[in-house]
Amino acid sequence: MNSINGYVIIGIAVLFIVGIKLLAGPKTARVGNLVAAAGMLIAFLTLHKAPPGGEYVWSQGWSFNYTLIAIGMFAVLIAGLNRALAQ
Repeated sequence: MNSINGYVIIGIAVLFIVGIKLLAGPKTARVGNLVAAAGMLIAFLTLHKAPPGGEYVWSQGWSFNYTLIAIGMFAVLIAGLNRALAQ
């Protein structure tokens, strides 16, 4: 791992911590949720990048673990949309 990846991971951790801290108050909860979601997106994109001279994670084939992740993401997406539309 090079130093840039280390700094990115530290930044992602800071985003998660700040996002969780902002979730403590009702006035800042929406911003905290967005900050934590941004951290998750950056982590997803960073950690699934191909190493120099290597293959992408997604080129290794689909497995049962990816199926479980996709089902979980879809379920949370539906629950979040249902909650957002109910307000």
